[in-house]
Amino acid sequence: MAFQNLSKKCLINPKKLKKIAICISIFSRYEGASRSAENQAKELSERGYSVTIFTFFSNISSDDFKINIIKPVIPINDNFLNLIYRGLFPFNVIDLVRFIPKFKDFDFIIIHHNTFSILSYFAQKIYGTKVIFYNHHIADGFESNKEFFFKNIYLKCVTPIHWNIIRQFDQVVSVSLYSKNCLFQKTCLESVVIYNRIDYNRFSNNLDKNIVRERYRIFDSPLILFVGRVLPHKGVHILIDAFKIVKKTKSLTRS
Repeated sequence: MAFQNLSKKCLINPKKLKKIAICISIFSRYEGASRSAENQAKELSERGYSVTIFTFFSNISSDDFKINIIKPVIPINDNFLNLIYRGLFPFNVIDLVRFIPKFKDFDFIIIHHNTFSILSYFAQKIYGTKVIFYNHHIADGFESNKEFFFKNIYLKCVTPIHWNIIRQFDQVVSVSLYSKNCLFQKTCLESVVIYNRIDYNRFSNNLDKNIVRERYRIFDSPLILFVGRVLPHKGVHILIDAFKIVKKTKSLTRS
């Protein structure tokens, strides 16, 4: 994220900002939106802002910003029940009363998951806090996959409520033009496109590419790299089809 571009598009006077809250359901080093939020927190901290991450779970630690773990009044040790708790958190009056005051001193809120939409809406109305929602993409559902059965119900029943609230925010940001178009088709919400920042410490032209080639015995064959979770909307199937075309024209290509 380039916060300079974001502030120019979304805010009247970004120089007055001091404290920024970043809200995300799961703050994990293995999840794409989390890495985006982490890069935002680091960049904003380097620019002199005080940044706090609000999340239900985190396996990321940093000295650059604070992490506030949201816990239920009564501890829950079951993973499935924790999932239910996170999903119903926006409608939990007790938790809303507990956490809304925590946003009183923040000048700006960035939301990466719509779980925090209602909480941020009240902070916006009560304290005048600026709110930006980050759209990482609207998935089309996972059909017959039983693992996502309850998630599909949630998407159909609860998500429309979130989108009506998100319309009230100061700005909606999409991480790609494709995500922007999908968002508009499904919700008629306009958004600006700000691409996720690349971590050049991990992905750089100066890195020794032979390490990967030797490990997987690819050697001099053409190589296509995909980085991310394997989900339908990631388009990995399109990449595989494209690779088949490459194999027909490049006799040395390995899959």
